[in-house]
Amino acid sequence: MILVRTIIEMAGAPKEHVDKTLHDFVKSIKDNHKIKVKKSDYSEPEQQDKMFNQFVELELEAEELYDLVIFCMEAMPSSIEILEPDTLHIDYKDLTDMLNDLQGKLHTLDMKLKQYSAQNRILEDNVKTLAANCVGLALAKGPRSAEELEKDTGIPLDKLTAFLSDLEKEKRVKLEDGNYTTKNGSKN
Repeated sequence: MILVRTIIEMAGAPKEHVDKTLHDFVKSIKDNHKIKVKKSDYSEPEQQDKMFNQFVELELEAEELYDLVIFCMEAMPSSIEILEPDTLHIDYKDLTDMLNDLQGKLHTLDMKLKQYSAQNRILEDNVKTLAANCVGLALAKGPRSAEELEKDTGIPLDKLTAFLSDLEKEKRVKLEDGNYTTKNGSKN
């Protein structure tokens, strides 16, 4: 038997959702027959910016080290402390199995991260294209200041000025006398 103390943290909004999700997650751990929850101590959700953070400190009991490793891979606690026993002995085959399972999980996470990164790049490119089209449509009416383009496009001024600077570098727009025009300066 292995006794551990662990901390699991969650963040999100609204406050009630974070609290319910964390309690539901601990319930799912309790439903796992290979891990026993001996104690649970929940913090109060704390607001940080627009998000709420909450944690639970758990005291858990696992029959086998393998079960504890699987728990760590699935629950991803922020910390874990083995309370008992003082010494663990593990068979090389059990250690090999655990390391292979860990590697499999890491490879799966790496693949998902690469997929999400590729999807994010595509979304960023699409957003840039949409923003350029919005600016182009607004400039089709004639020269516009950054403030006028903000009103025409709905893009916040701080983000718009950086975007307009990129469009200038790409020679898609020109800035003359505080007004932006299309690359050839025509009013279209």
